[in-house]
Amino acid sequence: MPQHPNEPTTGTKPGVLVICREPYFRRMLDEVITQEGYPVHVAADGEQGLKLLQQATQGYLVLMQLDPWPDLWELMQMLHKNPQLRAHHRIIQADIPYYVDLARPLEPDDVLVLPPSAKQLFKVLERNAEMLRHSKG
Repeated sequence: MPQHPNEPTTGTKPGVLVICREPYFRRMLDEVITQEGYPVHVAADGEQGLKLLQQATQGYLVLMQLDPWPDLWELMQMLHKNPQLRAHHRIIQADIPYYVDLARPLEPDDVLVLPPSAKQLFKVLERNAEMLRHSKG
């Protein structure tokens, strides 16, 4: 686990910021992703997620579930309009197909259709971790 919440990356795997209002889903993702060696932080709402993103000193893989919370849609819209903040992070939308289609104009970096298998989840995280590493170099 990172020593400070503003430093999401330790070792070779970038930090994962899970932004979701559903406590069960947050806890489940936290446990599963941590077991794979990713440092994980969680945010229960868009405001908390934005604060962590603004304070981060290194890039996050941001796993967001938009369905159906307005504050998370607002956060996604704000990230879409803020290329400076977005340039440091990879935004992965995790939703059912209906919400994935609705959010397509907001251009998430990647999509994880719910419910994913563990294999699908880690494939998406690894792909985006690699892209985040290359964007820094």
